[in-house]
Amino acid sequence: MKMSAGGTIVRTVMVSIALGVAGTAAAAPGTADARFTALADRFIDRYLATHPETATSLGDHRFDGRVSDFSQRGIAAERVLYHRTLAALERVAARDLTPANAVDRAILQNALRAALFDLEVLDVGARDPLAYNPSQGIYALLARDFAPLQQRLAAVRARLAALPAGLAAARKNLANPPRVYTETAIQRNRGTIALVRDDLEEYLRQEPSMRDRLAPARQRAIAALEEYGAWLERDLLPRSNGDFRIGREAYRQRLRFALDSDLTPEAILASAETEIQTIHAAMLETALPLYRKYFPGKPAEGVDRAAIIRAVLDRLAEEHPDNATIVDQAQKSLAAATDFVRAHDLVTVPDDPVKVIVMPEFNRGFSVAYCDAAGPFERNGATFYAIAPTPADWSAERTASFFREYNFAMVNDLTVHEAMPGHYLQLVVGNKYVDSKMLRGLFWL
Repeated sequence: MKMSAGGTIVRTVMVSIALGVAGTAAAAPGTADARFTALADRFIDRYLATHPETATSLGDHRFDGRVSDFSQRGIAAERVLYHRTLAALERVAARDLTPANAVDRAILQNALRAALFDLEVLDVGARDPLAYNPSQGIYALLARDFAPLQQRLAAVRARLAALPAGLAAARKNLANPPRVYTETAIQRNRGTIALVRDDLEEYLRQEPSMRDRLAPARQRAIAALEEYGAWLERDLLPRSNGDFRIGREAYRQRLRFALDSDLTPEAILASAETEIQTIHAAMLETALPLYRKYFPGKPAEGVDRAAIIRAVLDRLAEEHPDNATIVDQAQKSLAAATDFVRAHDLVTVPDDPVKVIVMPEFNRGFSVAYCDAAGPFERNGATFYAIAPTPADWSAERTASFFREYNFAMVNDLTVHEAMPGHYLQLVVGNKYVDSKMLRGLFWL
């Protein structure tokens, strides 16, 4: 369960569906509620069986040795599943359901329609090479200690063996992606190669009996990834001329699905333009005492509001981490935020562990940080607060500019957002109620 980064739109939506309807309470046989519950359960079982990487991330390990089918046949089967489920939902009237089930029904309908929109209108399979990166399905088996390592490595072996077929499907499906998508896919593919070739070594040293068993599938997987990376650079990139913009009307519809609301782009923009005045006033209130502290010889009276705010932001940018210290700084920030929350009794701080980690290379390119919580069916799983250093090929000037923006103050903001009391708290608390009926406590988008 990752916030702020990773995964395709369809995958994210369907994970949310699985989280939402999995806790449906028992109902009297023959009632609309019983029919809805049975329909939801059938859908979840089918979806997780055909999207086993998602099942792994949720903590359902029945399908750890399988991979998703990205072939045209697999995509067609996915569309059939969504259409049939929608048709079955139409035969269960919302007015005949309990209020909680009626909400679940509406959320499931919206998510299915969004998934079909992505498949049939946006055609994400043809325009998004990031959807085919196999790293997360491998990483999820390694990063969390949910079973003996030998068992997890056996599942890794099965997924590595299936990897070449998935990449072959990607080469058949991808047509004209936006260039930035392909550039990011190239970067992430290099990270996947490093995961299989280098990072896997740590686990094989812990379980040497699996080294020879993994060797053939591992070698073929690395070769397939290298070949795929060359194809991305030499073939797909030169013809990646698609527009990352999806167009006004498609955006309006996708926003409707994403928010599950009739709120329009125009209304959101108007609200933001109104709110920005309030935000600027709050920024000035915060900046004024800092301005007087940092620039004691300069009077603040008569100085333009934006100039005061900019001067303070520039001063804060002078104190920043670097690639060698960014993770350590995030750890300090997390400890300080947790102490503050606990000292001020803002919320009950969970006992579940949260670890600050270097963001895996195969997940970089979208955000500088994310929160990756254990799935709701996982037991004793840690939450990862991942933070990214800059790419190795960046110039010193570009790296310095990056860390001026992601300075000590901004790292504190990231920590509050991603970890405490942000997504870490949200997801950990939500996971504890996975057996509850109330979908709204589980739906985390």
